[in-house]
Amino acid sequence: LGSLSVRSASASVDERVASLCGSNPDDLPALLVRPEHYEINLTIAEPTSAEVVGGFGGKMRLRARASEASARCLALHAVNMTLNDVMVRRESGGTIVSCTAGVCSGGVSLVYTSSAVVFLPGSGVFDGLGDEVILLETSYQASFGERSGLYKAQLSSKPREAVTVTQLETKGARQVFPSVDEPGSKATFRITIDVPSELVALSNMDVAEARVADGRQSKTFETTPVMSPYLLALAIGEFHSLDSEMNDGTLVKVWSTTEQDLETLEVALDASVKALEFYTSWTDQKMRDFKKFDLVAVPGRGGAMENWGLLLFDERRFLVNVTDGFYERLECYDVTCHEIAHQWMGNLVTAASWDDISFNEGFATFMEYKCLSSLGIGPFGSSLLFEVALTPLSGKLGVHFPGARSQALAYDVGEKAHPLVGDHFDKISYSKGAAVVSMIEAIAESLSPGSFQSGIRSCLREKAYSTTTYRDMLACAFQLHDPAILALADYWVFEDSYPVISKPEGGVIARYLDRDWVPPTAFMLPLRSWDQEKNIVNTDMVLVSSSFTPLPENVASNLEGTILNYGGRGYFRVVHNLSDYREMLRAAAKDGGPETIVTLARMVDDLIHLVDDGLVDGSVLLRFSGELESLRECNSSNAELCFGVVLPVLRELRLWEMFCNSSKATSVDIAKTLFLSNSSADGIFLELVNEHLAALGRSDFAFCNDESEKCDVGLDRKAEWLEKSVGKTVCDLL
Repeated sequence: LGSLSVRSASASVDERVASLCGSNPDDLPALLVRPEHYEINLTIAEPTSAEVVGGFGGKMRLRARASEASARCLALHAVNMTLNDVMVRRESGGTIVSCTAGVCSGGVSLVYTSSAVVFLPGSGVFDGLGDEVILLETSYQASFGERSGLYKAQLSSKPREAVTVTQLETKGARQVFPSVDEPGSKATFRITIDVPSELVALSNMDVAEARVADGRQSKTFETTPVMSPYLLALAIGEFHSLDSEMNDGTLVKVWSTTEQDLETLEVALDASVKALEFYTSWTDQKMRDFKKFDLVAVPGRGGAMENWGLLLFDERRFLVNVTDGFYERLECYDVTCHEIAHQWMGNLVTAASWDDISFNEGFATFMEYKCLSSLGIGPFGSSLLFEVALTPLSGKLGVHFPGARSQALAYDVGEKAHPLVGDHFDKISYSKGAAVVSMIEAIAESLSPGSFQSGIRSCLREKAYSTTTYRDMLACAFQLHDPAILALADYWVFEDSYPVISKPEGGVIARYLDRDWVPPTAFMLPLRSWDQEKNIVNTDMVLVSSSFTPLPENVASNLEGTILNYGGRGYFRVVHNLSDYREMLRAAAKDGGPETIVTLARMVDDLIHLVDDGLVDGSVLLRFSGELESLRECNSSNAELCFGVVLPVLRELRLWEMFCNSSKATSVDIAKTLFLSNSSADGIFLELVNEHLAALGRSDFAFCNDESEKCDVGLDRKAEWLEKSVGKTVCDLL
């Protein structure tokens, strides 16, 4: 048979197809075809060889409904593959078009765009297809991708050997099989693979049928539930595993390549079972379609993927050696909590389009911290982990998106800022998405305790196996309340950046860091405040429609002695004065409660960045750092205060000292005084202290010279200080 090659197409071809079919070629498949069921057969000759020449073979049978627009064209996403024979027919009977050796019946021609294969009809060939069930069958040859599609991940110690795995998010399904490769185009999938018989072969579901002959095995997996194409997954190679069962009998297996010791999977197995139990309980929804969950450590992956029933992880994040410390264990628990959250928020209910990816990633990031809290590991609560990056700068990968709110506020300014809606996989989608969910939760809970969880549970049931948007999911949190309050969320979803709030007499001033104040619309500011003198916490919804907004009398009457954004849940920064920081430090040292400590941690993070932006004098931070010694010592009992407040201040002071080439090491001296005066600290506390003190003492701590993301922060800060007058100001203070 001849072949029909899907190849790179010029812009003129894309334009011609758009003109004839009425839409951009990348958008056409979702407009023309509504998939219902895929049957896919893949033959992979040598999955454990790093060699990619020759690719892999496939056959596909698709059952779908044509749309009214199909009278003009038919199309499927397909990239880097060669279609052989193709047949399209009505399920009710009758061939619509067949193609062999590059020639199609009925005057139909095939056009290959940069992202799709498009059938351009002859006269009347596709007439009357609207809402009719069609069957499309094809065989094809496809290429292995480079960390996308179906690709080969080289083993760490044996670069000529590999495992074969998938990465289909985003737009990777079209590299593995012709498809409608959009998150909203959900269908069921039944996949069969042909691979060498000695290898482990995993997919989303359990094996339904297996045959072995001539050194090869053919495995057919059970049909998946209705899901998005990007969630289809395979892992093939020389793997070994540990396993356990959930309370309901669901089998959980964690896998690594055989070059890794089995004991390195023990922490991952514990994290996986506990996380699955947590989400099953929190959502009140069992994953009834799955008898098993496989979680696989992949060499050199660089990330993790939440495929339904078959989750894939970077082995550096997932495997924990017996000699590894707290941060390595925390990282494994954290990334596991994040990816398992997606089984409900992303897989069961999915973003309607890539423009709503903040639903998938924002909600999963928010939930991972609840999951961590339920696991009870280490000295930190989830609320503090959410606020600040507790890991020191080091050669490690670092905890998965540490300090989500802090990271979001630092990133969401200037050219990098953008609304939550949009096709972005960045810190806005993950961290700001989570921070806004956290703020909405706080508002809903202040109106009616328990309503947030109840609302999310309800929507997960109602939207199961379907799609949603980030804003619609936020609406679930308010479904028990006045619908008008949902307007509160619109500003944070559809506008970029955030306001900075200061508190002159009688009200608040809202401004932006990166532009003049021009309110896009009037918006509701959730303002939780603590009157220090009266020891009263107030919650107010303040309508902001201009730069100055008066506050209710109960707050405005003692604004000088009031802490704004108490609890730290609001997605904005606040300018406080030195006395506010002193009083909060005293309160945190005396009370030690998580809300007090998180409030102070949020205030300190604001202070550090507001000094950078020239809105607060650097002397406030310097003088506040001198107050830290009043704590006398840091130990296990006040670990959250010391790691969430003291160390961020000392890290910032150390940056100043390094930037200014100061002979002083006040930051290190204070750290040693507070952290090394305790002789009875437990093992984890001492481990963390030693890591942070080592980081403070390193000569490259402040402004790293390598290309890693952890060092970019330091390099960016140095560039900003050199550009602004901030650098000279802090040096004068020292």
